[in-house]
Amino acid sequence: MGNDGAMPLDGLIIDSDGDLCGTTEGGGGGGVYGTVFRLSPGSDGWNETVLHRFGQHDQDGSPWGSVVMDQQGNIYGTAASAAFELTPGPKGWKETILHNFTGRDGDGAAPFAGPIRDAAGNLYGTTQMGGGGGCGGGCGTAWELSPPVGGAHVWTEHILHAFGVTNGDGGFPGLGQLAIDAQGNLYGTTGSGGPLRAGTVFELALPPSGISGEWKETILHGFGEDQNGYLPEGGVIFDNSGNLYGTTGTGGAGCGVVFKLSLQNNDTWKYTLLHTFHQSDGCAPDANLTFGPDGKLYGTTSIGGAYGGGVVFQLTP
Repeated sequence: MGNDGAMPLDGLIIDSDGDLCGTTEGGGGGGVYGTVFRLSPGSDGWNETVLHRFGQHDQDGSPWGSVVMDQQGNIYGTAASAAFELTPGPKGWKETILHNFTGRDGDGAAPFAGPIRDAAGNLYGTTQMGGGGGCGGGCGTAWELSPPVGGAHVWTEHILHAFGVTNGDGGFPGLGQLAIDAQGNLYGTTGSGGPLRAGTVFELALPPSGISGEWKETILHGFGEDQNGYLPEGGVIFDNSGNLYGTTGTGGAGCGVVFKLSLQNNDTWKYTLLHTFHQSDGCAPDANLTFGPDGKLYGTTSIGGAYGGGVVFQLTP
């Protein structure tokens, strides 16, 4: 594996200068366990800068998910066992560990999905394990990290939901980032569990103002092992009308599907199958979709296609 990283597993972000930033799960050099990198456009192509190499000065590594950036240019992400911040400075980028996920005492473990950030600077994400539910080491959590206030220097973690604790709940949240609506409610997927035991799309609603504690979970859709797809691994995204879009890693014709959920007048969500993959056009989509400026959906599959190594696809309404 090269000094510039290897195995970029999730998407990129674009900053105000038009640079792209992302992570690699491996590589970076000897004793290094992944990187955060930047690609800058130039006259001779795109130039890469490695902003951080995990394992040299920290005990974390192997970031899977996308990163997010604030208005000051600070970068936030998750690795195998921690949430981190990278801050630019005259001597390079400084890493700060915001929270170590332990999997103990109700805390989550394995925060593979990258975080999202709200207008107040809070970070939200999920863990694949922990939380104190069933599933052996726990069925995973949804979490919030709040920035320091009043001169403090420590970020505060809040567990918003522990998956798999109640009957019919999902387990093992998807590897994609959560989605957030205008009211601050969160949306995502679990790769197993639910009423039909093959995964869910869920909503976590903010507690009433002034009340702390776990957020209210609603299962918007439960997947069964059928032609409509099951076992979602990525997250969901919104369109401008409030519809949700996502993928499943299997089901359909065997290689997964793209789906849409639309809110109905009776507060239920209607499931619509948009596309079924057939190996030749890709198989096993496991990352979040993206809307282009043309209103079309774009995404990737991890395998399949003409050469078996996956595809980049476009879906036209």
